[in-house]
Amino acid sequence: MAFGVIMQFAGHDPTTRSLIGASTVAIWNALSTPLEYFMTRDIYKLVPELAVKEEPEKQDGGREQQETVDSTSTFSEYAVMWRNYSQHPVFLLSLSYCALYMTVLDNGSLNTAYLKWRGVPDSLLGTSRGVGAVFGLIGTVVFPYLRRIMSRLERVAVVSIWLFWLCLAPVLAAFLLSGESRVSDYVMLCCMVGARMWLWSADLAETQIMQEWIEPSRRGAINAMQTATYQLFYLLTQVLGVVFHDPQKFEALVFFSIATVFVAAVGFTWWDTIFGRHRRKYVRTLHA
Repeated sequence: MAFGVIMQFAGHDPTTRSLIGASTVAIWNALSTPLEYFMTRDIYKLVPELAVKEEPEKQDGGREQQETVDSTSTFSEYAVMWRNYSQHPVFLLSLSYCALYMTVLDNGSLNTAYLKWRGVPDSLLGTSRGVGAVFGLIGTVVFPYLRRIMSRLERVAVVSIWLFWLCLAPVLAAFLLSGESRVSDYVMLCCMVGARMWLWSADLAETQIMQEWIEPSRRGAINAMQTATYQLFYLLTQVLGVVFHDPQKFEALVFFSIATVFVAAVGFTWWDTIFGRHRRKYVRTLHA
């Protein structure tokens, strides 16, 4: 938020604006880095177990297995990781979560470029990001209360993702009714800000499900595949931005984003119906 306000009054000379912007980011990083270091140190002091790595169990023939792994191509290793990922009970949930990265309603570069083209002031863009961060923090506070109210963590994930989609749905109505206008601009900003609360709630629920449902020995590999998948989806969003590079076609990206979040919500619900409601069966089996 402060960065947007600073850039709003940085003048009109491109060189001056670039210098002021780079200096602001550099000063902020210089001030925040020591704080991050001390907070990380305090976390390991509070929970010393985090610094202890679990030693893998030694098995007979370990040397032969290691030689086999070393001789396997990287492509084959990734194929095995993908097969393990796709066959795990959390796959549908994880894939639906990754779909949330295929959206332009996220204060990202495509959304910012469009709003800048529409003439929205930098100060307002910065303010919306700051307020959105506050709503995200509110989501982290709301999540534990939802966890207490609802009997299952999986239900919290489903409710949160649908509320996230409902917060973004007015953007679709605004573009359908008024097209490119100040109304749609500000509706989009407001909806993105409010939706951050439920996005963070859904994110926390999905993260906890991944921790509880995946065996410790496979947790790293499966989470790595999830990271690779949502990065791929994010890349596809940028490709769509190239295809629909004309700002007047931005509404096509908006429609695609709303549809993608809807599909993700359906995926969460479907996963909960098939697997989530039978948590005891799958979690006991996986950790047996």
